[in-house]
Amino acid sequence: MEPLHARAHRDDRDESNDGSAAEHILDRAHLARYTGGEPALEREILGLFLEQAATLIEKLAGNKLAGSQAPDSWRFAAHSLKGSARAVGAWELAALAERAEKMPSEPPAEEAECAGGPDGECAAHAAIIAELREAYGRVAAACASAAEGD
Repeated sequence: MEPLHARAHRDDRDESNDGSAAEHILDRAHLARYTGGEPALEREILGLFLEQAATLIEKLAGNKLAGSQAPDSWRFAAHSLKGSARAVGAWELAALAERAEKMPSEPPAEEAECAGGPDGECAAHAAIIAELREAYGRVAAACASAAEGD
């Protein structure tokens, strides 16, 4: 059986997303259900989200988590990013974070280790980080556009 929180996110996305690229980047209808449509609250939530998302992506990119004591730190950061993105309706970013979360292992701490990594592991981590950064840029632009329209 599917967990309730997962079903709720899926149902919100299915109901509010008509397939347009803009809603896939930032689903304002989804966010409005949680903010009561209050523009000031939406701006505050989106500002906090953008700060947290940027920090998590840069932690992943800098391999700062790879050398930590927690063996699942990569997955934890990706999972946190996924949850935050889902909460505000940033579906594309959430999907990418979910892909990162499901990656088999953390990237190596030293860049030199990447060249000899098994199965292109470092290349896969670098690729997902690039995609996360690009998606983040689109979400940030959508947030700025939304703020101007309020």
